[in-house]
Amino acid sequence: MDEAALQALITKTANEAATNAVNRTMLTLGIDPSAPIESQKDFAALRDLRGFTSDPETQKDLIHLRRWRTAMEQAQNKSFMAAMGLLVMGGLGLILYSIRSQFTAVSS
Repeated sequence: MDEAALQALITKTANEAATNAVNRTMLTLGIDPSAPIESQKDFAALRDLRGFTSDPETQKDLIHLRRWRTAMEQAQNKSFMAAMGLLVMGGLGLILYSIRSQFTAVSS
């Protein structure tokens, strides 16, 4: 094997190894190297999302929405507990009424 053929083989092997290493690294990071246009679109969307979420007004809106959601969840929980309390008290009242009517019927 002459010097030029050996150099071409080394270059080809190095290029294949580098391509393989880069492809594996990209796959490890979750990027499909066989679809570079899709990856570019994904990164563009992430840049847009970063710009959207780093806006102070958007952050204030998200904080307000979270407070609203938690307030609604608390109101829902309190309403459920109030309804359960009414049902329990109604059941206890019915039991006490039936016991009381049994004693008044026996004593008369």
